[in-house]
Amino acid sequence: MSIKQIRAFVSEYDLMQGKSELPCPQFTNDLAVIDPSANNTVLASRGLFLKAGSPLRLSKGETDFLISTLAHASVAAVLTRHGVLLAFGQLLQATSLLPVLLLHGDAHAHAEALRLLAEKDILCSPAVIDHARSGGKVYDAYLQITDALSLCNRCFCPSNEDDFRLHCAQIAQLAGCRINVTPLPLGHFPLSRSDRLRWIMFCLCCFLTLRGDSAEGPSFRMESAPHRAFRAVMEHHSEYKRKKPIETTHFGFLSLPCFQNFTLKRRSDGGFEVEALMRRQCNEGILLADSARELYRVSLLFAPEAACE
Repeated sequence: MSIKQIRAFVSEYDLMQGKSELPCPQFTNDLAVIDPSANNTVLASRGLFLKAGSPLRLSKGETDFLISTLAHASVAAVLTRHGVLLAFGQLLQATSLLPVLLLHGDAHAHAEALRLLAEKDILCSPAVIDHARSGGKVYDAYLQITDALSLCNRCFCPSNEDDFRLHCAQIAQLAGCRINVTPLPLGHFPLSRSDRLRWIMFCLCCFLTLRGDSAEGPSFRMESAPHRAFRAVMEHHSEYKRKKPIETTHFGFLSLPCFQNFTLKRRSDGGFEVEALMRRQCNEGILLADSARELYRVSLLFAPEAACE
């Protein structure tokens, strides 16, 4: 029996239960974060076609559809010259940024699979609908899309009760960044909704940026975990020498308004620190000024970078 036949009858959870590995479907798409306010410029990415610093090229019709659709839908599907692209709007209101997924493979099959999927939270542009063709590759396209949607939804729409470190691991998996999160604290942190969404976007941009900078990837360790706060150290050793400082090459996205609570500081040892201040979620019906809310303080310390040439 083939793996496709098995997955048709047995859920992925049951298939992997009792095994030492997490269910990690093979990722075969481009993933990027774009800034719609800056001509859809790619801020960070993984894959073949979407490159950091370059604009995502869409026709005017597809751009207009994307802007209008994400005001009332979670996911929009548009057509590009490289294939069907899914844009996820769950983080847009809090960050003004968009995670996008460019599907690799047969665009006709992807368009048909999305048409058959017919989820109310996914709206396809007229160009995508017109591109749909039935055929033998539709089933493979359906599996590819559902696997990608499942992983993206776990990252962008977490439950308030989700474990903090597991969620960080899922974002790193989506970004393709090798990282050990086991030293992070267990349990969930009741962050305000807007700060939680900004934290997700920060992790996504950070992991996408660092994934190709070192074969080993960054590593976490805990320095302290006082009440309602913790100090986590993320160590990262770059394998490259640069003429420009890493604040510019890697963390330019922190200058965006949505990351105003994330402060990047140079350290005397040549490394740098990102300090995040995140507000605690208030009980429904209780109004507190931002300055009166309890804060979670998360500090990420990065090891000194390679010497500049």
